[in-house]
Amino acid sequence: MKNKSIYLSIAATVFASGLAMAQPDPRNLNATNFETFGGSQTIDVAVPDGAIIDNGTIQLGVRELGNLDVGGGTPSSGTGTRNVGLRYMPTNADATAPGCLCEGWGVADNLTKVTGFANVAGGTSNVTLESFAETPSTAISVVTIGSTFRVTHDYVPSASPNLYLVKVTIENISDASTEVLYRRVFDFDIEPTAFSEYITINTAGSPAIIFTSNNGFATSNPLAGPSDIGGVTGDFVDSGPRDHGALFDFNFGTLAPGATTTFSTYYGAAGDERGMLTALAAVGAEAFSLGQPSSSDPKEGTPNTFAFAFSGVGGRVFVLHDYFGVALVNNINGNGSQEIAALTTLKNGTPVVVIKDSRTKQTLRIRTFLSKNFEPIAIDSNGINIVVLARNRANGQIWAQARNANTGALLWSVTGVQFPRFN
Repeated sequence: MKNKSIYLSIAATVFASGLAMAQPDPRNLNATNFETFGGSQTIDVAVPDGAIIDNGTIQLGVRELGNLDVGGGTPSSGTGTRNVGLRYMPTNADATAPGCLCEGWGVADNLTKVTGFANVAGGTSNVTLESFAETPSTAISVVTIGSTFRVTHDYVPSASPNLYLVKVTIENISDASTEVLYRRVFDFDIEPTAFSEYITINTAGSPAIIFTSNNGFATSNPLAGPSDIGGVTGDFVDSGPRDHGALFDFNFGTLAPGATTTFSTYYGAAGDERGMLTALAAVGAEAFSLGQPSSSDPKEGTPNTFAFAFSGVGGRVFVLHDYFGVALVNNINGNGSQEIAALTTLKNGTPVVVIKDSRTKQTLRIRTFLSKNFEPIAIDSNGINIVVLARNRANGQIWAQARNANTGALLWSVTGVQFPRFN
């Protein structure tokens, strides 16, 4: 939908879920350009043109300058905000629109220090709209930064229904070489526990990434320099719960006059962490950040885990290790062939062994081992029984459990298993 020269009446709501929450950052309590939290006053805010697009699973509010957070949507499920940033439609939960509209990007030339950036709450400078086009499921923003860069953000559905693809193109329109810096910042305010999140950042060894942190409130200006909240920088897992986000700084090196550099970003969500990681693997994502509510264990990430990610930045492609080992068991279905037993996990992380007929590939049995609190390590079998080795996610303790392959009957469980290391 197109939002031309409209004013939003943004009404503050009281978030009373009863869940334990971190204290909101003061920047999420400034009601001059976004919702108050826990009050009753109404603020009228001018909302520039933009589009609310979706693929049936993910909904984005894309502004004309290429950043997120657009007004005029339906009330979200947690705070009731009508701003749309990144929403997971099955839960109607938003990940950035509650509180401050702190999401944006910036491009700069590290040689001349020419810079331009777009961020509703964090400030916009030296960005001129060249064109903006939309359909119900796509949006494309083309802007210029002075006479130095043309920047295109092309939002389209990706190969995964859980992720939107954003094709980013930076063109040097000047007559001199530039050194391209790019920044993307995202204040995660994930419903149902907006302002109280767990954050993960994986830089995937990308040589283009020069800094990351949890400061989603930072300016989008790439020349502003590093900043963080509480010293959380680099790669980290499940930091929180607190009111924070993600910041990525890139240096894409020298760009000759008339040349372009391209890469991809992704915005998305799934019903849990496993589903989100599966989607990231499906699109070949490299570096990424996860944002999860504090209403559940961050290893689960229910009822929704959000992500924004990058590819084409020289990092390791993310691979979800779906299987942790295989073993052969004796024939179960009477056709004379051995069966293949593969150790994997359910979406909530529970170790399971899937037994398939080696001849027909038919699934014969699915056997559950231990619980979702255990990370699978290895599998073995004597042909009749299966033993699984797993690590307790909370304390790191190694367990072994044996079950009959055919019946699933529990034979024994042993805790505190220790094995020597020879390397």
